[in-house]
This record gives sequence, C-alpha cells and structure tokens, in this order.
Amino acid sequence: GTVAGLDRRIPLAGRSEETVAAYLNKLQARSSEGRPPGAAAPAGPGASDRRPRFRLNLSVSRLPRQKAGLEGTGAFMFPDEPGPEAGPYAMDTALYHIIVEDAVGGPVGLSYEWAPHWAAEIEYAYLGRSSIVPFGEMAFTSGTDGLGYAGEFYAQCRTRLSALMAGVTFRPLALDAFERHAFELGAAVGPAFFRGTSEGSGAPFSLPELRKTVLCGRVRASYDYYLSAHFSVGAFVGYRLLEARFIGLECPGLGTFQVPGLEDPPTLERPTTVSLPALGIDAGGVYWGLRIGFRI
Repeated sequence: GTVAGLDRRIPLAGRSEETVAAYLNKLQARSSEGRPPGAAAPAGPGASDRRPRFRLNLSVSRLPRQKAGLEGTGAFMFPDEPGPEAGPYAMDTALYHIIVEDAVGGPVGLSYEWAPHWAAEIEYAYLGRSSIVPFGEMAFTSGTDGLGYAGEFYAQCRTRLSALMAGVTFRPLALDAFERHAFELGAAVGPAFFRGTSEGSGAPFSLPELRKTVLCGRVRASYDYYLSAHFSVGAFVGYRLLEARFIGLECPGLGTFQVPGLEDPPTLERPTTVSLPALGIDAGGVYWGLRIGFRI
C-alpha cells in the first residue's frame, strides 16, 4: 500500500503529543484499515509544530575586514601666535588602521514566524573594535627667526561598532515533523553606531570623540539542522553594507619642532591644532559564522 513505500523511520523525537497523534492519524487513514471511526482529520503537517513561533538565535561570526583612510590633505596652525605666524600650514597625512577584533560573539537575533515560509526578525550585532592612528609631518618657516622647522604629528583613537537591525526571512520549505533541515534567506536594515574615544597615552595630540549613527543593511543565507523540535544548530554567510564618514576633525596638542640638518638643533614647542581631512571607515563586506537556535 502507500505506507509500504515510505521510510519506516519517522523522526518524531521531541514533537508534541498533538503532532505525533496527527501524523499517526494521517498514516492510518492512508493505510488499508482507513481512519478510525470518529477520528478527526489532522489539521495539516506541522500545524502544531509552528507553535511556539518565536526563535532565539545565538551565534559567533567572522567579521569583514574594516578599512579606513584619510581623504585629502590636512593642515596645522598655532592658535596662540599672532598674525601670519599662526598659519595655517598645509601638511600631508596618512593613517594606520589596526584591527583589534575580527571574530566576535554575535549577532543575537529573535524571530517570529507569522507564516510557514515567512518570519520577522530583530537582530543586535556587535561588530568589533579597531584602533585608528593618523600621523603626518609638520613643516614651516618661522617669520620670527627665518628658520625652517619640522615636527611630527600623531594621535590614536579606539573605535567600537554595533548595529540594531530589523528584517524578514524566507524559508523555501516549510518546517514540519518530517523535516529536520531548514534553509533561510533574509534581509535586514537598521541603524549602526560608531563610537570612538581618544587614547592619549604617549600621543602628543588627541582626537575628538567620534560619534555617528548611519544606516546599515545586510543580506544572509543560512542553514539549520533541527536536533529536536526546539533546538537547532546551523551556519550562515552574509554580506553587510556599512560605511561612515567624519569631517571637521581637529586634534589639539603640544607640537615639538626642530631645525633639520643642524648638529645641535634648537627645539621649539608650541600649542598646535591639526585639522584632518575627511576620515572614511568601511566596515562592510562578506561575513560568516555558526549559530544555535532555540524555539521558545
């Protein structure tokens, strides 16, 4: 009969009593014995398996490699000096970008399945830390003594990045009592938060605090294997779009200058303000990770 052609091992471990009864009722109705007298037709595969509909996802992920750079030429000036001596003077700048974390715990997501193939999701993602070190060489000719002076500029800032997004996921195959494998495609958007604080230890100049909220978006594909009706393990890969740009950054400090080429050069110290060109940070790219899920 029909039952003879089916796999005799049906994975019902961890399913509710109502789900087990519904599938046994369905199998018996297809057999030669027919459905027991008075037995109601089952509500449909997985009807009670869609309860509960909430799922909590916990994950670890490999982040895209952040990129940062300065866009253009900077300048410096002496705010306490009178007249033309105060500047400004042009200077070339560059940037060291040191990645502190490239693998983190997260994101953490909570989804609600409103239909067999669709779910809404909210997700918090901690996106790691990095150090930004702008540097450059300051050079000018003093109108006071006619000598040419040169000095170094550098500052250091530690950045932290996170995002809060909401979106939808689509599951091509509805999950039911006979199916342990789940594939999902999802997209989400939301605000991302850049935070940066100056690390003044040993640096002659200090960067202002960096604070910016920008729009972030991501797409993701994932696979989950359900060990039971309420617990799954899986993997995912995605692509994130996330960029920020900071303009008008001024770094105050005490500039130290000497006359190049002299055996015993005089030293000149002055309060100095460095104006940086636009700072761009790109934290987008491909990311991937592992996750576990709890239906609650």
